[in-house]
Amino acid sequence: TVYGRGFRFVGDVILESVAPPEPEPPRPKASGPSVAVLPFADLSPERDQGYFCDGIAEELINTLTRLEELRVVSRNVAFDFRNDEDVRTLGGTLGVDHILRGSVRKAEERLRISVHLVDVNSGHHVWSERYDRTVGDVFMLQEEIAENTARVLLGVLSDRNRKAMKSTPVRLDAYEFYLKGRTYQALHTVAALQSAIGMFEIAIEFDTRYAPAYAGLADVLADLYTETHERDLLRRADAASLRAVELAPDLAEAHVCRGSALAAAEKYDDASIEFELALSINPRSLDAHLRYAAVLLAEGNRDEARKMLAAAAEMQPQDRRASERLAAI
Repeated sequence: TVYGRGFRFVGDVILESVAPPEPEPPRPKASGPSVAVLPFADLSPERDQGYFCDGIAEELINTLTRLEELRVVSRNVAFDFRNDEDVRTLGGTLGVDHILRGSVRKAEERLRISVHLVDVNSGHHVWSERYDRTVGDVFMLQEEIAENTARVLLGVLSDRNRKAMKSTPVRLDAYEFYLKGRTYQALHTVAALQSAIGMFEIAIEFDTRYAPAYAGLADVLADLYTETHERDLLRRADAASLRAVELAPDLAEAHVCRGSALAAAEKYDDASIEFELALSINPRSLDAHLRYAAVLLAEGNRDEARKMLAAAAEMQPQDRRASERLAAI
């Protein structure tokens, strides 16, 4: 997909640019309560649960991002840092006042998750907890951790906030393959995207009503189509995105994937409608902002694309993608 003259993207990755990037300036500090969720450390006996640990951290990011009062660093930025780095240094680097870090030990059916919410100014823990549960409790645990984090940072939670953080029930085996798909998807290479397709399809085989797996599949298929122009990929992206919206019309990610599939097919008016729907559900969806801006550029609507990217840059000052694309148009 071409986003303005001289820049080319697959998903959210710049493949080539007109000029080399300039040295990165310090990241501005976000206003209001802010937090970065780092990838969780894998303490499992075989150290083979990295995808599961990253998945839990990413789900927490996605859940907390739905709260308009809270500034949450995107996965794209937070996952460049690991759990053992100094929190005070990280706070300045990421422009946040809190860091959420944790670890996961998964052994057969047992699951131990430890989490620590740290004030970066003092270096002190403001909240910490250890959970010993079964693996099947992971969805309830993610919701509980997100709620506790939000309550510490925001105070009393509104009914709207509690509703926004509710998780979607899913079979555990489907969820594990979904997480593996997300791990491959984040690598952004053609080979990794092809592997992601297989993981999402297995997740769907385990749970044919799991909308996030259809959304992930549609996004990957649409991104691969922009690389290969294989028509079958576009057809499959269309079908998967339709199914995602059918299963979860109130899920912002479903409308983002539908918009991506329509944009790949150059149906820009219809794609715009889907991105508007996604933003009405989750106004803080960075993915919706970035992909919608790409559609606006493709339509030649540079002013509106700039506004969309400027809004994304203000919302996520730590994530350079929006500001870099804004500077390129």
